[in-house]
Amino acid sequence: MAYVQSGCEDGRSNSYLYVGDVLSTGHQIAFIDMFPSLAGAFSQHCAKDCDMVFVTYGASIHGLEYRKGCALVLEYINDVPNFAVDEAVVVVDHVKYFVVRKVDTIFHQHILSYVISLIGDQHFLPYSELAFKWPLSVYTYNGQQAVMNVNSHCYAYPF
Repeated sequence: MAYVQSGCEDGRSNSYLYVGDVLSTGHQIAFIDMFPSLAGAFSQHCAKDCDMVFVTYGASIHGLEYRKGCALVLEYINDVPNFAVDEAVVVVDHVKYFVVRKVDTIFHQHILSYVISLIGDQHFLPYSELAFKWPLSVYTYNGQQAVMNVNSHCYAYPF
């Protein structure tokens, strides 16, 4: 039974003991009207007609709560996380995309957290391409935004 629940070979089954995703309130809008700088790249990535999309600022996807302003780990480069901050969740035909803004990251040893600052333009990222699915809270510390990467490996203090 556990084998069936796990989905056999591809991870968790989407039809057995799966509650489904829950979206916060939002609105339907033309993607190009809301995110004009992303329209070309988004239409190339989207398999179907992506003119009208549903945009929300919060979603529960596979039990994880994503909210506007949460941080996502995009990748690790030399054991340092590369974060992005979620600005919106876009849904097209039940497929979820994040509109994110990448950040500059500096590890702050006093608070054992990463101090972040927004850089660059918006990007869109399909949920299916997230390597690390857990959302992280962004806190304010001394007027700066900080992320505690609680789901990461341990940090080894350089002695």
